[in-house]
Amino acid sequence: MRAELIQQAEAWNDLVINSFVNFYAEHLRLTSRGDCLFAFSAAAFRHLDRELLRRTPGGKF
Repeated sequence: MRAELIQQAEAWNDLVINSFVNFYAEHLRLTSRGDCLFAFSAAAFRHLDRELLRRTPGGKF
C-alpha cells in the first residue's frame, strides 16, 4: 500500500512538472510578453487540477 501511494505521488509530481513545462513552453512560443504569463499559468493549473481529479479514483488526491 505504501509503495503504491509513493508511485501515485511520483506520477502526480511528474504530471505537474511536465504540464507546467509544456504550458510554459507553449506560452513562450506564442508570445514574448511576460505580463501574460500569470494568466496563462493560472489557466494551466486549472487544467491540471481537472486532469488530476479525472485521473484519481474517487476524485480526491
